[in-house]
Amino acid sequence: MTMSKEVCGFFKLSENFKLEEFKVSSTCPGLAKKIKFSVEEYYTLKLLCFECIQPIRDRFGPIKILSGKRSEELNKAVKGSALSDHLTSNAADISCLNFSENDVFRWIVNESTIPYRQVILYPSSRFIHISNNVFFKEVKHEALVCDGKQYFSAQEYFENER
Repeated sequence: MTMSKEVCGFFKLSENFKLEEFKVSSTCPGLAKKIKFSVEEYYTLKLLCFECIQPIRDRFGPIKILSGKRSEELNKAVKGSALSDHLTSNAADISCLNFSENDVFRWIVNESTIPYRQVILYPSSRFIHISNNVFFKEVKHEALVCDGKQYFSAQEYFENER
């Protein structure tokens, strides 16, 4: 069952986020506009907002969703991983409007109780990828940083910052 385009913008995922916000791509907006959401994807995104994104919003203020759900076509166009959590609607790339992504990332990893599956800081691109654990995927709790070429642990990144 797929929700119609006319209706999906009205579905609230949390206090500050609507379903339509997860139908976005800055590099391929035309492909993002084609995205349709199933009822299951709606609830998966609702859980992502409840567990991960809304707590960040509550702490740091406005957040911009840069990438949410991806179709196979969109994922290929943006050179996403074949196993991307975006394909299963349990991930988002976010940017905080009033705080640095570095500060937000540090809080998520070191202070928050957010049950992320994966959180990745992309410092040069100024965004954070965050996903939550869902019953149909392997459980993980992984904090990484990508310098554009390689991924390394958040702890390694924090140690090198000093």
